[in-house]
Amino acid sequence: MPDSALHRTLNGLGIALGIFPLAILLIFYVYVIRTRLSVGYWPSYGHPESWSQGFRVHYALLRPWFLVCPLGWLPVAVAIYDSLVWAIARKFPKTPFIVLGVSAFIVYTCLYADPGRFIDWFLD
Repeated sequence: MPDSALHRTLNGLGIALGIFPLAILLIFYVYVIRTRLSVGYWPSYGHPESWSQGFRVHYALLRPWFLVCPLGWLPVAVAIYDSLVWAIARKFPKTPFIVLGVSAFIVYTCLYADPGRFIDWFLD
């Protein structure tokens, strides 16, 4: 029995939402590298100020995901979405859950390990 168009759409949206936290994390580390290339050293708490780099658009893209809706909560929101799809469609969305699991593992590892303390620098 072929999948319905609605089921494919919901699965595609689940996959896209699962990848979204990784995209935000990638944009963040690109911002860190861009700052490194601009000032000549790795940023640290207060040196230089994250908002004073002159990368207004880049900074504006990132700021809401670290203050308004913390990056660590995005995988939880995606898990709720995937669970609702499962409850409504009565069909387990395997691929979105796998993407979510990998994404959540990478995001939480980067958030809690944060080897350069770049998140503290960004939020200062």
